[in-house]
Amino acid sequence: MKRRDLLKYTATLSMATGGALLLKACGGKNDDENLPASTLPIPDLVRADAVSAITLKLQKGRYEFLPGKPTDTFGVNGALLGPALLVRNGGQFNVRVENGLDEDSVLHWHGLLVDGGSDGGPASAVGAGGSYAVNAPVSQPAATLWYHAHPHGRTGYQTARGIGGLLIVEDEASQSLGLPSTWGEDDLPIVMQDKYLNDDGQIVYKLNHNVVGLGWFGQHLFVNGVQQPVHYAPRGWVRLRLLNACNARALRLKLGTGSPFHVIASDGGFLPGPVTVTELDMVPGERYEILVDGSSGQPFDLVMAPFRQQWGAYTAPFDVDYKVLTIHPSRPAKNRMMPAVLTELADAVPPEGIRHRRIEFELMGHFPLDPDPTGPLFNQDDFPFSYAINDEDSVFDDHTTMHINQVTVDDAPMESFAIDKASFHVPRHSTEKWTITLRTGDTYPHPFHVHGTQFRVLRINGAQPPQHMRGWKDTINISGAANVRAEPGQVDVLVRFDHEAVLPHPYMVHCHNLEHEDGGMMLGFTAS
Repeated sequence: MKRRDLLKYTATLSMATGGALLLKACGGKNDDENLPASTLPIPDLVRADAVSAITLKLQKGRYEFLPGKPTDTFGVNGALLGPALLVRNGGQFNVRVENGLDEDSVLHWHGLLVDGGSDGGPASAVGAGGSYAVNAPVSQPAATLWYHAHPHGRTGYQTARGIGGLLIVEDEASQSLGLPSTWGEDDLPIVMQDKYLNDDGQIVYKLNHNVVGLGWFGQHLFVNGVQQPVHYAPRGWVRLRLLNACNARALRLKLGTGSPFHVIASDGGFLPGPVTVTELDMVPGERYEILVDGSSGQPFDLVMAPFRQQWGAYTAPFDVDYKVLTIHPSRPAKNRMMPAVLTELADAVPPEGIRHRRIEFELMGHFPLDPDPTGPLFNQDDFPFSYAINDEDSVFDDHTTMHINQVTVDDAPMESFAIDKASFHVPRHSTEKWTITLRTGDTYPHPFHVHGTQFRVLRINGAQPPQHMRGWKDTINISGAANVRAEPGQVDVLVRFDHEAVLPHPYMVHCHNLEHEDGGMMLGFTAS
């Protein structure tokens, strides 16, 4: 019998707080006050190699999400978000991180294949005023990755306040494809985050009953820190590097006209060829690159359609199609193309005798599993915290109810998650088949993320994955099949381990709903 690794999550009552907005978005050189209010901000693209010796400073700032209402925020080398980092396959990733916050923090390089000591997991967090260096070889093909805060119990709070940014891997093959590649013109970073703002324009981050159980949702959606921005692009193909950087909100994206667009890459890099779709779902942490045909010169909108499976998020203004951004392809055309072949990628076939590991999530009930999806958005600012178990500024870390079960076939006792513990070990350079199951069977999206590796999707609820999900990934939605309430959600993946992680810096497996993650819906593992 094979060992199973069971992650159980139980909703609880707690609270924490935040507030925030800023002066310089995305760690770039353009102050928001000098930009038209609706212009898409473009973060600086900065080489993070051995020559550049980049320093990333986590810092406080102030930023106007809403006109005339500056908000306190966190950012990286600026008041909100950070620069886009550029590395090259075969080169070095070299940065120094300085913690200018008043609390512990660490940056996780989400999707970057590095050893556990460089990965930026919660065990690597440094205190206020602390710093550390990362110098690691880059050994993966071109891809759109990202970085974000990852201190245990505080990831959701710091991400909501603005710690994050893109991490771009380039290689010779990608540069020879003829794709749109002029940063900020036809190659666009699209970092999407929702924020809950009160009447004073401040971010409200408090963990009440709903937030702990469902995740933190905002009533505003921002792209690179701006609501419904506009961008003027060259005619022809426009490349959007999409990142769902929300704490918990799943996004269902389409074009306002309903026209098709083309997915060219997922989390881990290019697909074999473009996949034509009319709608694209993204859970927190996921990235996709898409191409949109702007050869007509007509403007088009990227639109978020209602995601009805996500209770608590299916509320105004997101209960109808919501414009995310508008692109005007009206500038002089560039000689760009959409190749029919992007990369070589063999079919995912499990080898004979492969180890089969099972990881199970279970959502246990202090809140209803099927609340009214059309009900009002809970008011986090006015929520009566009579049931709070922590004070307002505390770290949310109640592992008496947010825990991980490490079980064998005879159901050994549960064990709470601990930063310095490895729940299992995998041999380096091995491949395993993992079956990840959401035992409750609800259709609510649960983003599953694994550090230090990537996987190929074999099955989703018993069916073949759609074509755009057949490339390399590190984050995937686990949820029950639509309209089948009693059936557990289940995803089978093929995982390859080529990097090393040893204690005290294990890799993490966790739910990328950050409120679930902070509560302990996470486990560590080693590879050597």
